[in-house]
Amino acid sequence: MPETTLSYTDKRDFTLTEINELFSTVDWAVSRRTKQLLPALNGGFSNVISARDGGRLVGLICSMDDGVLTAYIHYLLVHPDYRGRGIGTELLHKMTEIYKSYFRIEVIADNAAAGFYLAHGFGEINARPLAFLPKK
Repeated sequence: MPETTLSYTDKRDFTLTEINELFSTVDWAVSRRTKQLLPALNGGFSNVISARDGGRLVGLICSMDDGVLTAYIHYLLVHPDYRGRGIGTELLHKMTEIYKSYFRIEVIADNAAAGFYLAHGFGEINARPLAFLPKK
């Protein structure tokens, strides 16, 4: 892959096309609901930081918080073509810097991502999942 010029920003001007492209690379339920996700990314989350290669969206992280004590990292994803370049690490670092005065920063990670968070200073707070979805 040619040399890239990566930039990071908290600007929220995502398009449906680029959200579809990025989220189609992960097997998450929300990946099939990008029309609903787009307004959340452009204004609903407390913080969103994206990584771009030129104009191409290649990664993002977003969070929700209570304004004082607890922040939740909700999504962290990097396009497969850009993984292994430190983009996820940089996104996580930038987000945790925002919340450095908070008591707790939480993230719910699947097994594949658990090692990433453990390697970046997060600890396991419970050995079983605590996230549930309503039955349909």
